[in-house]
Amino acid sequence: MLSTKNIVSSVKDIPAAWVFSNYCKVPIENFNGADFKIKSVFNDKDKTPSMSFYLKTSDYKFNDFSTGIKGDKVELVMNLFKLDGPKACFKIISDYNTWRLKNKEGLSIQEFKVHAKYQVSDYSIRSWTTADGSYWYPYNISSKILEHFNVHPLSSYTLSKEESDLNIIGEHLYGYFNEHSELCKIYQPKTENLKFIKVKSFVQGADQTTKQPFLLYLSSLKDIMSAFSFNLRLDFKAPDSENTLFTEAQVKKDLEQYQQVLVLFDNDSAGIKAANKYKDLYGITPVFLNYGEKDLSDHVKAFGVRKVKQWFIPLIDKKLNDE
Repeated sequence: MLSTKNIVSSVKDIPAAWVFSNYCKVPIENFNGADFKIKSVFNDKDKTPSMSFYLKTSDYKFNDFSTGIKGDKVELVMNLFKLDGPKACFKIISDYNTWRLKNKEGLSIQEFKVHAKYQVSDYSIRSWTTADGSYWYPYNISSKILEHFNVHPLSSYTLSKEESDLNIIGEHLYGYFNEHSELCKIYQPKTENLKFIKVKSFVQGADQTTKQPFLLYLSSLKDIMSAFSFNLRLDFKAPDSENTLFTEAQVKKDLEQYQQVLVLFDNDSAGIKAANKYKDLYGITPVFLNYGEKDLSDHVKAFGVRKVKQWFIPLIDKKLNDE
């Protein structure tokens, strides 16, 4: 039987038997280890079956004697649809995952990387669960804080491209929404290669500012929510990513509205580089929390909120008083 546990992102993970069965209209049961022939899919004048399928080094290959075309699953699709190698691989991956969706197979995001042409076309919100609490609690983020920042748990979402739809389901899927209830970002913390899917641009935390005297730029909404739990006289904002700077107009407006603005990004090369850009361009003082973890929320998870507040508050106060 075919393994259908996860959505796949590599053509290497797709059985050759499925590829040959799907595109050559051959029953999957025929690929049982024995050699067999069919009429050529490349030559409609083929009267006697001349296209052979055979097992070689634990995987199926083909040889069409009527045309001389032969090879593996990718070469079949390349020749059948007149595609180059990369496009043939993408077609196989897309068709395979769509086939599994239509056959109501359980799909997981764990191995799936979204191609740029796929767009989020639909989603479904669910209720909070104890599994959600187990994930967010170590960061000192409660469901009340999540709701305050318009973060909602998702049971699934759909990716669409042309006539192809992929329905992604999972236990830890979260939607980041703006004040107009528009989905802006999907967060998948248990996925190694695709933690975020951007749906719509927005300034994270901007909808929750309360005209505090000081503003802190952080690297993510998760950091904002951890910092918000400290109950300090600070507003927080975060760009879409550390690699995306706030616009000059946005920064100048913040500098006019707040007594002081600081920036605390991840304590790694990317975060330090991004923070220093704000210093060079706008004179905004960078702050770094460096006790062995990359960002503020990870510090809270590793050391607890009380200990992190003992580090964080004097650090911020010192930078504010130095200005």
